[in-house]
Amino acid sequence: MARFNSVKIIALMPALDAPRVSRMLFVGHRFEVIMNADSPHTHRWVTNIESLRAVVKPPPDAIRKKILNRLEKHSQHFVACSTLCAWKVAGESLEIAQGTRGWALPQSNGDITLSGVSWNGDPAPVGSLWVVPGIKETLRVNGTLYAGEEGARLRPRWVFLQCPKAFVRSRVWDPGAWAQGVPLPNGSATSVDEVAGRFIENASIGFAATDGEERVDVSPRGDPRQLFVRVLDSKTLLLPDRTGNRLVDTLTNLLHEPSLSLVLLQPGSGDAIRIQGSGRITDDPALLAPSAVKRRVPKLGVVVRVENVDLLPALVDALWDPAGFIDESDFPTMGEMILDQIVPGGRLNKLGARIFDLANGYHKRRKLY
Repeated sequence: MARFNSVKIIALMPALDAPRVSRMLFVGHRFEVIMNADSPHTHRWVTNIESLRAVVKPPPDAIRKKILNRLEKHSQHFVACSTLCAWKVAGESLEIAQGTRGWALPQSNGDITLSGVSWNGDPAPVGSLWVVPGIKETLRVNGTLYAGEEGARLRPRWVFLQCPKAFVRSRVWDPGAWAQGVPLPNGSATSVDEVAGRFIENASIGFAATDGEERVDVSPRGDPRQLFVRVLDSKTLLLPDRTGNRLVDTLTNLLHEPSLSLVLLQPGSGDAIRIQGSGRITDDPALLAPSAVKRRVPKLGVVVRVENVDLLPALVDALWDPAGFIDESDFPTMGEMILDQIVPGGRLNKLGARIFDLANGYHKRRKLY
């Protein structure tokens, strides 16, 4: 297994806090400062919901009104158009299920049938994230997974349609922003080697899955290439937490159960990396500073302790075929879907949707970070 090159830097960089610095790690085109794990002041941690909410204020009521307990017509349409679902059963690893449009179908009883997905266990809590190629919105559906004759059945309990800034920041559907990476070999390891490190550095989109006290959750994450997940050393990653809907589902779950599963992608490449490990929330400014974008340092991040790395070549080849992208003009806007969800059949929904879409576009441009 290849090793990253590291050099002692305490004598070379006296301006740094010497007791906290262990070494400097070269990753791709940049150096990472690695903190001494033996120091009692290695990092600052966020360990309870009060401390978390002191940094991220609770979301406005308008956000919570978007959370449903069932699939309505727009959610059903979203699932029917989706070709990829990232899903996780409590206590298991994050999986990717996919197929041509219509592979997953909403049923009349409200369940979703996942053709080709096998589940033979007892009913279990499950979280899922649905992706439609070419569309910046995603759909999170959490509930219970059941065995079924034609494939696993997902019974929704918690449904949330969102326009994640992760997809905007990463320019996920823009071929001009895609990386031309080296194909991954197949394999597994218990740490991040040079091959995995290069892939992670050039990843710009991913899914983070956690187990919580109330529900399992899968959330989208993304940033421009080389500004997303940082490799701190062969056993440690840093996942920055950018501005979003302020529901903090991933972070809240980590306070309850630190296990974390990540799947990272390079748009344009069919390859993927899955990382199993544990996560702790940090608000340490020195650790977070290298993750700054446009001079905005994230207020929080997740330090991931790596336990297993799976290289998954050619996992999502079909996802990046532009011929399969849905034109945004042929799909309901976020405003149209949200207004119909909150006020079904409302007389002013068309006007309200236009106002919502204008405000949403302005917000994403001005407060992307």
